[in-house]
Amino acid sequence: MRFSSLLNPFLFLVIYIGFIIFFKSKFPDSQSFIDIVKNLYSTHGYVLIFFGALFEGLFFIGFYVPGSAILILGAAFSRMGIVSYPLVLLIGTLGLVLGYVANYLLGRYGWYKVLSGVGFKKGIESAKHKLVQHQAKTIFLGYFFPNSASFLSLAAGVLHVPFRRFLLLSILAQSIWSFIWGTIAYWFGIPFVEFAFKYFFIILLFILGIWIAKRLIKRKNQV
Repeated sequence: MRFSSLLNPFLFLVIYIGFIIFFKSKFPDSQSFIDIVKNLYSTHGYVLIFFGALFEGLFFIGFYVPGSAILILGAAFSRMGIVSYPLVLLIGTLGLVLGYVANYLLGRYGWYKVLSGVGFKKGIESAKHKLVQHQAKTIFLGYFFPNSASFLSLAAGVLHVPFRRFLLLSILAQSIWSFIWGTIAYWFGIPFVEFAFKYFFIILLFILGIWIAKRLIKRKNQV
């Protein structure tokens, strides 16, 4: 049992390294990749930002959509004049809040039961417990990341938090966090983006290593 639990992550790691070796030479260099992304944002930047934020805010879907990366890139590129910084913040906040409103409606009208039945019950119950204790504080701190905000917005609907109060708190909290994250990306984003594209595969490998380590530690603690 222990051998099989170790085999799967390391087998995945070997396959991933093989993927890097095979495809790395086929990818454009970092500067060409940055130029491609710049052109994409100059043409479709606001549409990308809105739908990236919207999907990031939606429960379950947001776990698989890199909406935060799209927003951060938008804020970073706004310093180069490719997109407008205020519009990036406004459109990104609007998309996220609309996603949270959809989550709220799912919770309020019972669709959360389907999600609870496919492995999200513990997270939803935890979010409900936190909201019952400190509603405004929990929403503000929980909106630090869209994934945690999606749980909280769903739980707010389950608890029938008055919609106007929920919407006001969501707009206020998300506006503050969008400004904070957007400002960080605006001032430090371009060097970070260049670094990330230059060492893209190494960063992915590092993230994968952390994920494998966490899985192994979790399984060890369950033994």
